[in-house]
Amino acid sequence: MSFRQTISGLSRSDRGFGVVVDRRTRKVIISFDSRQASLEQQQWLSAVEERAGLGELEPEPYWGFDDLFHKTGSKLHNCFFVEAAVKKENEEELFKYNRIN
Repeated sequence: MSFRQTISGLSRSDRGFGVVVDRRTRKVIISFDSRQASLEQQQWLSAVEERAGLGELEPEPYWGFDDLFHKTGSKLHNCFFVEAAVKKENEEELFKYNRIN
């Protein structure tokens, strides 16, 4: 059996899944809250309750900060971050590049 769900760090999905960043334990956690499932998902939710219960996921899926850092570093060889100051002059946006990482 397979399950795929698009989730966000800004809000929970219609099935109650969300992303929680725990800075204390340095983890990005996938969280489930059955109370946040929409009315359209009640049939699915009943099946989940029958098979696994409606509590938090156990074991809790997560990625450690260090793992994510190394994985993104290995995938983004040609990527960089530019920090710039921006100002408008005569309706034109001008940039002063302060730092590149």
